[in-house]
Formats: sequence, C-alpha cells, structure tokens
Amino acid sequence: MILSAITHSYNPVQQSVVDENTLELRIETARDDISRVVLLYGPRYSESEDPSNSKKLKLLYQTAEKDIYSIRLNLNDTRVRYMFYLEDFIGNGYWYNEKGFSIKRPRGHHSGYFQFSIINESDIPAWPEWPKQQVVYQIFPDRFNRSGKENMAKSKWGTLPESNSIYGGNLQGIIDKLDYLENLGITSIYLTPIFKSPSNHKYNIDDYYQIDPNFGNLKVAKKLVAEAHKRNIKIILDAVFNHSGSGFFAFQDLLQNGRNSKYLNWYYPESLPLSLNEINYKTFANNVKQMPRLNMNNQETQDYFLEVAKYWTQELNLDGWRLDVADEVSSDFWYKFRKTLKEIKPDIFIIGEVWYRANKWLEGDQFDSVMNYDLQKDIFSLIIDQAITADVFSKRIQNNFKNYKTEIPNQLLNLLDTHDTPRISWYFKNLKQSEKEKKIKLISTLQFLLPGIPMVYYGTEIGLTGGDDPDCRRTMIWNPQNQNTDLLMHYKKLIKYYKDQLIFQNGKYKEIYSDAVKNILVFALETNENKKIIIANFSEQKQILNLDNLQIKLRKFILNSKPEFNLNSYDIDPKTDEFIIFPNNIVVI
Repeated sequence: MILSAITHSYNPVQQSVVDENTLELRIETARDDISRVVLLYGPRYSESEDPSNSKKLKLLYQTAEKDIYSIRLNLNDTRVRYMFYLEDFIGNGYWYNEKGFSIKRPRGHHSGYFQFSIINESDIPAWPEWPKQQVVYQIFPDRFNRSGKENMAKSKWGTLPESNSIYGGNLQGIIDKLDYLENLGITSIYLTPIFKSPSNHKYNIDDYYQIDPNFGNLKVAKKLVAEAHKRNIKIILDAVFNHSGSGFFAFQDLLQNGRNSKYLNWYYPESLPLSLNEINYKTFANNVKQMPRLNMNNQETQDYFLEVAKYWTQELNLDGWRLDVADEVSSDFWYKFRKTLKEIKPDIFIIGEVWYRANKWLEGDQFDSVMNYDLQKDIFSLIIDQAITADVFSKRIQNNFKNYKTEIPNQLLNLLDTHDTPRISWYFKNLKQSEKEKKIKLISTLQFLLPGIPMVYYGTEIGLTGGDDPDCRRTMIWNPQNQNTDLLMHYKKLIKYYKDQLIFQNGKYKEIYSDAVKNILVFALETNENKKIIIANFSEQKQILNLDNLQIKLRKFILNSKPEFNLNSYDIDPKTDEFIIFPNNIVVI
C-alpha cells in the first residue's frame, strides 16, 4: 500500500456540504492500490469513546495516478468525527486519521479523528437547477442577423471580417430568428456585450447604462427578452467588469484631471498624467489602450458596477450573466456580486470566463459555472490533434472532475468553439467534406454526452467556418442553399435526444472500459434511477469490442438493449459476444 499517495483534508471538495443533512467525504489513494475503503464515523459529542457506525466508500473517479473514493452521509447530527480503514489486495490494512497511519486502530476521543463541526445554513450551496436542462447558443450580435438599419453596416454581409468590420447585426435581427432557434432546440441564448461601445465586439464599454445604438435600444432589448421567454428561451448577458472602455466617464475624468480626479482609485495608473499614447496604466491583457483595467478592489468601483448588474437584471428580467476575464477580477467583488444578484433572483445563473481549472471560484460563494475550456482542450487532444488515446482522455477528464464538488461537472458550460477561438470546422478544413462532417458529428456528440451544459456557437450547426479572431466571427449564413443542412439535421437530432434524456443533465461519469490500441472508450452516465452506456470508437478503423472484457451484468445489458443513438454503423454478435463498431462512431445504449 502506497501510504504517501493517500490523502484526505479539510477542503470543500473532500469535505463537501450537499444539503442541510448530507455531507460528502472523499479520499484519494494510489491508482489500483486499494481493495476497499471503510469509513468509521459517529457524533462528535458522544459518551462513547469511539464511534461504531461504518460504511464502505465507492470508487468515484480514476485518474492516471489516483483512485478517488466517495461516500455521502445523511445525518441527523451533522457534528461528526470519523476515520478511514484501508485494505490492499493482499490483505494489509491501515487506519488513517488526522495523526496519520497505524496498523492498530486508534481509540479514544483524542486519538486523532477527522472532524466536521456542523452544517450551517450558509454552508449549503444554492445552485440553480434550471441551467442543467439547457442547450446554450452563443451569439455575437453584429454577425448573427440584421433587421433593417442597413445604414449601421460598414461591411457587406458575407464578406470576410476584419478587426474593425461592422455588419449591422442587431437585437431585432435576433428576435426575427427566435423561431429558428426554438426549432433548433435552443433553450438559452448567451449574448456577447450589448452595451454602448465604439467597437464591433463591445468589450470596451463606454456606457454601461445604454444599449449600443447599433444594436437597438432599451425597448428592443426588453422585447428580445420577452419574446425569448415566450418560447421558454433564457437570456444570459456578458458582464465586462475587469476593464472599461477608454471612453467611459470615469477614465475620461482621470485623463483630464489626473491626480485631482475623484476616480483616481478606479484604475491602475502607473504614472500621471495618463497618456493614451504611452499607455502608462494597466489594461486588459498587455497595452490594450482602449481597455483600461478597473480597480475592483476599490469600494466605490464595486458599488457602481453592482448597481449596473442590479439595474439590468431587474430591468430586463435577465436569467444569467457571463463574466468576462472573471479570474482577474477581485474575488471580494464576486462575493458581493453573487449575494446582490441572488437576493434579487435566487436562481440567476452566474458563469465565469476561466480558461483553466476553476475550482476556487466554484465553492458556492462566487460562480455557478465556468466556460469549460479545460474539457475543450482534452476533446481537441483526442479528436483533432490525436495526441492522446481514449484511455488517457478518460483519465484526464476524471482528473478535472475530481477537483470539483460532485454536482459541479454537470453545471459547467461545455464548448467547442467561441468568439475567441477558431471554429470547429476550421480544424478539419483539409479533409474531404464527407470526412469533415464525420469529425464534426463525432466531436459534437461527445460534447453533448459528457457531463455539462452544451453550448453551440452561432453557425457551427450549419458548418460556418473561420480561423482565429477576427475570422471566427464571420456573418451567419441564412440562405439554406449555402448551409450544411445535413449537419443542421444532426444538431437538431442530437439536441432533441439530449433534452429528452434527463440522465444527460444529471448523470455522473463512470469509465467502464478503455483500449489505447483500438482507441475505444466505454463509459456510463449514472443516476440513482437510471444508466446509459456510451460506446465510442475514436479510431479510423472498424473495431471489435469483446464484451467478455466487461462485467457479466453489463454485458447482458448491452446484448439485450437496443441502441438509442448512433452516428454510424454497428453490429452485435451474440454468439461471440462481440460489439462491432465502425470508425468515428458513438453508440448510446
């Protein structure tokens, strides 16, 4: 038994509050090193020297190096003490508590039990439930659809975008296409910024209280939300609080009045007077002069932007916010942001933009979700770069999941492409059209079947392509003759299947079998009531999965069940217990 690999600590993932009576405990061990883990537990305040309750932990995740075991305790008294008993495959056993490891069971109140003090009401995470039933559609308003006001356009619709192109897409244009989105199966729209800004992307906002005139006005924005809500479509807006535009009133005052400006502490001047030419102030990224970085540690700055968020949440009856550059903004502000908005609308959905593992923001006091670029990178490594095999992919995503509370993976926003990345079609541009379609169908199906909330970037469903920014922000194609209608039908079918199966919104990932040589992965999504088996062939050849490799109960389940969803051909030979699956295929049973 590798004792140095065994860990349990007082962090919010390994000691996780589920509800007012339920505590989840986790422990990590070396991979394939332990045959069983048992928890001994009981009340902290007890006349008995030692607790006598015991329960066996279940294997939750397996990474390349670790096994993660978990147990949920439903307790009348949540003031609990506990220790673990671990046994390896040759019968060696150790007790594990705060003091470390021992062969003989430690006894007595002060022998080193792990402790959990009590579940207070404020400890219980209040996650909104509705987002887990959503399919999100991201819209870059200038490029989605234009309704009237062609005079606002400076570029011809359909031409390739440049960094300063303005095509005249607007909010009324989105309203006009709500029926299209409803027919596609979309249930939430995430809009990149819509407030007044001189750019086409609107991430340098000059007036946080005005809808950009290119997009419309307050009346049209209210109409968009109302019309979307009639179709049971939620609206999520982009919040840009890491930086303002250089035309924002506070920055303009600082430019003009320097040290005498009452907004001096709203920004990060490096010297005075400020100069747009020298860029002697902190900005978004590096020296982006039109995006001066806001000091969100300053109370006055915080108060202003909390009022902005409150105003639009109430004025438009918003369903959610996506927080731009969320990881660079003060957590103190996000604590207040969450508390402020949850008091207005308890089920409002708060999504942070974080491009890496984001557990520190997902403990229940800041965000409800993040844009899951972590998963996107792993999917790309598997299917686009072909740098890893199916077994490595499975271990990587479980390594991601283990860093979050058990509910969190189902709440993350799973994406393939966005306004900041090349389009999925672009990565397969050198393939024949038929092969390109197979790859897009494969990668999108995997996106939908893994735990998380699927997000579709506008136009991906009809084959819109484009490289790095600004090319990934091409105008939407509305002429059916120029759309990839076969791909569109795939997305409609996939979205409908996803929405019809509750397990895809709540199921927990469990790897069943993986083969590095054949590049096959078999995994399950499980709830207490249901299970789906997903068999995926990521290789370019027909592969044979010998069902003898699986447990008897699971083998019978596959042999006796009719697949519900598949991309390509498959066959089952009950005589040889072989499941034959064609290339680039996913089968759901």
